[in-house]
Amino acid sequence: MRRRRELTPALGLGVGLAVVLTLTTGPSAASASDSADGGADASVDETFRPGWELKYRELFDEEDLDIDMDEIPWKLDNYENVYDTISDDDGDAYWGEMGMGFGQAIRSFRTWEKTKEIGEDNWITVALTGRQQDLTSGKNQPERPGVFHVIRQPETGNIVAELRSDDPTAGAMIRNTRPMPAEYRMEYTVTRYEMGGERYDPETGEWSMWTEHPGFEYGDDGEYSIAPGTPRWNGFTVTDALGRENCKNQYPWPDSQTNAYTVPQCGRGNWNPLNYGGAGYNGLHALTVTDVQNPMPRNLHFWHYHRKVLMDQFATDPDRNNNGAVCNSETGTLTRMQETHRNGVNPWVSGRMNGFNSAGGYYEVGRMAGQSQRFFSDCNNSVPDPDHPGRMIYEDTTTNAPRAMAQSDPRFFPYIPYTFAVERSELGYTLEWSGMFQDVGWHTYRYYRPFILNNNPVWRYNAYPGDHYDGRYNGYARSTTNQFNPDGTRQGNSTKRTWPDMWHANSAYPDFVMMGIEYTNSTEGWLQFDDVRMYEPADNRPAVSILGKGRVDNWHGQQPQLDIEVINLEETVPNVDITVTTDYGTQTFTNVRPDAHPNARFKVNGPIPDGVATVTATKGDQTHTIEVPYEGIDSLQLTTEVSGKCYADRARMDYKVTNTDDVAAEDVTVTTPQGTRTFPSIAPGATVNVSIGTRSDTVPEGTFTVAATAGGDPVEYPFTKDVEYQYTAAPFACDD
Repeated sequence: MRRRRELTPALGLGVGLAVVLTLTTGPSAASASDSADGGADASVDETFRPGWELKYRELFDEEDLDIDMDEIPWKLDNYENVYDTISDDDGDAYWGEMGMGFGQAIRSFRTWEKTKEIGEDNWITVALTGRQQDLTSGKNQPERPGVFHVIRQPETGNIVAELRSDDPTAGAMIRNTRPMPAEYRMEYTVTRYEMGGERYDPETGEWSMWTEHPGFEYGDDGEYSIAPGTPRWNGFTVTDALGRENCKNQYPWPDSQTNAYTVPQCGRGNWNPLNYGGAGYNGLHALTVTDVQNPMPRNLHFWHYHRKVLMDQFATDPDRNNNGAVCNSETGTLTRMQETHRNGVNPWVSGRMNGFNSAGGYYEVGRMAGQSQRFFSDCNNSVPDPDHPGRMIYEDTTTNAPRAMAQSDPRFFPYIPYTFAVERSELGYTLEWSGMFQDVGWHTYRYYRPFILNNNPVWRYNAYPGDHYDGRYNGYARSTTNQFNPDGTRQGNSTKRTWPDMWHANSAYPDFVMMGIEYTNSTEGWLQFDDVRMYEPADNRPAVSILGKGRVDNWHGQQPQLDIEVINLEETVPNVDITVTTDYGTQTFTNVRPDAHPNARFKVNGPIPDGVATVTATKGDQTHTIEVPYEGIDSLQLTTEVSGKCYADRARMDYKVTNTDDVAAEDVTVTTPQGTRTFPSIAPGATVNVSIGTRSDTVPEGTFTVAATAGGDPVEYPFTKDVEYQYTAAPFACDD
């Protein structure tokens, strides 16, 4: 049980918020008897996942602090090793649309890259890129490249890895080194990401798009460094590495056709600006499954044509016209994204290329190749799962703007992490995202998507030849824009550029899973992460497959709360009944469908010691029991007393609060039905009394609340205690 700990505010996260947080165990499950009466085993394996066996795990430690990417020389990307000829960095689509203007643009800089394999059997590859924008410097390296390093997190003291891009031209990601197997689970834990969206200032109590950069050194002599305190808007600093304003844009791969090749890179409104205006946005691509082999960071349009499934955060500029919405899974309601703090998170799948003409057998490619984006949320409709009769799943929805699953809550960085996971089975993908979400609290979301649902496929899902694919979505791609001739003149409207076989029957696209910053012309910021895991299929499913997670927190800012979340990992019906038993009561959930995740919440007056919850799941005549441990907190110790008396014909109440702790109680607030009183401090052993009239001749039943924080060392929580008072005299009347 954790009593007190010192916390250091960083990046605008003040102690006033930090002290209400606690770090507890992550996902926990235990093997148990599969008999009808259950019977949990005492041993707990926190890496256990029903149906999966851990193959690799990368936990960054002291030795990893010595990883030095600077020892690896930068290699010039000369665009010879292309992934495709359409939308790769030197792709035909850009030459066809912009002609010699694109040639001038792409020759105005150099792109550099480097990789490093890490972990057991070198199973992870770090991939970094950067752009050299000053070709007169004589330096064969980028000014502000992508960064990977292992650091000791200042707020927690934990060792974590960091991927960083302090310019939208830099990419930084990790991925699997070898193709993923036909079935797998990949997951990792992110403790902080700063890739746009509003941030909360505990001193003002307000949210803002403005934040401050902590500072970072770039260049051999620090000549391209960013000073601590440099302002950031939606995650972007104002100037680039060369000190230029109005240069953070999509150059030279613009998102919309604006004849951008006729204007310089830097200039107000040029090349679809990212850090302001109608095209402005930032975001984190936390986990992407791609059809590209051995991928490296690339331009935005390239990835819009090469993703299978994705989990991202999308942070739009306030001036961007965004019709997207955010789902509240507790209420089932949608809120316009413009009315939120712009921390919407999106799990989604990529459908087939846009513009499919089934009669002609081709895809119409407007400016660039792209796929339909199909979003998941609990606000979507439920539809039958074609792979598992009787099972219902959430249908993915295609819209002209994202429909976010929820809003992440950066107020809890880096103390409460997010876990991202993707599973590939024989029949489909499952996306999983767990952590703390605004308006919802601590939660896990899971969405299963068959490879084909209602004739909508996951793009290039076939990882190996014959992998449930018969070529039905193949076709050639045909450009709809007027193309440039080599001499710089425009071709006529009847001339169309074509590319054959977008998805032929004998194709195969093994999965590569990318985590980090994959764009090289769109996003800026950094993420800190740990505990990267890869699982392979295993025959270890218990009679009823469930997973339990335990956490103690007070995310709502009131009294301590114990959360026991249970995830139904069964893939078939009948649905499951779940019972959660703790020292603070029992809660039961019936008819829990696959991938659902009920959360048993127990509010507690006072401390919550370390403990274990018992979870029993029943499916038909099968029962399985697990034990879920949790780490408690020792909150401030206060006792309360209520009494009443009559003065003439009016009742008067006395509310007493005694500090039985060994530290002072500060900022004490006593809230009663008759009013509120505050006290700067209550010394150890001291008592305060709130005597207050009711203006009534009777005393109704009711509650009063005491809220306080501990003096001296900070504790995990402000203390809140709800006390019910009731009088045996019936009624308590002063005129009797």
